[in-house]
Amino acid sequence: MKNRSGYIAWDMVCRRKKEGGLGVRSIEDWNTAALGKHVWAISQKKENLWVRWINAVYIKNQNWLDYQPNADSSCISRMYKDLRPDLTGCNWDKLVWEKWAAPKHKFIGWIAWHNRLMTRDRLLRFGTPTDASCLLCGDMQEDHEHLFFKCKYSQMIWKEISNRLDTGINLVNLASARRGIRRVKKDFCRRVLHMCILGCIYQI
Repeated sequence: MKNRSGYIAWDMVCRRKKEGGLGVRSIEDWNTAALGKHVWAISQKKENLWVRWINAVYIKNQNWLDYQPNADSSCISRMYKDLRPDLTGCNWDKLVWEKWAAPKHKFIGWIAWHNRLMTRDRLLRFGTPTDASCLLCGDMQEDHEHLFFKCKYSQMIWKEISNRLDTGINLVNLASARRGIRRVKKDFCRRVLHMCILGCIYQI
C-alpha cells in the first residue's frame, strides 16, 4: 500500500471554516486539552478514585508543580480553542459552505478554492505523465482557472446560468464569482446561484 500525501495539508484541514479549513479537530491539540483536564483534576484534588490514587502515590499532598489554575479554566473545549492559533479569515467560506448545496459539491468546491484538485498541470508537477492540454477544449494547459473559467465550454455554462437567472454576472475566476453573488439582491436567486456555481465546479 503506497503512502500518498492528501490533497490539502492537515494543518489547513484542522482550521475553522471561516479560516479556509474544514473545522476538523486536531487530535494532537485535543489530546493536549484532554490531558489538561486531568491536570486540572489533580491540582484541584477532586474527589474521585483516580485523583486520590495520583495524590497518594505520586504527589503525596504536595503542591503539584506549584500550578494554580484560574477558576474558569476547566473546560476541554476552551483549552482546545486556546491551543489553536487565531488565524485571519478567508473571504470565500460563505460561498463554499452554502447550507443548501449538496455536501459533495461543497467539498469539491473547497478543494478547488485551495487550487488542489488534480488538474493536469498538477499531475505533471507530481510526475504523472499526461498531456497538459485541457481535456474539454484541448486549446490551453489545464489548470484551475482555465478549466473552470477560461475554457470555452466552461464559459458557455456560466453564460447560460447568468442568462437563466438574469444576474448579469461575468464569471472569469473564483473571486468574480464571490463578488457577483454579493451583488445579487434577491435571497432566493443568491442561493440558487450559490448552488449552481458549486454544482458546476463539481460536474466540470
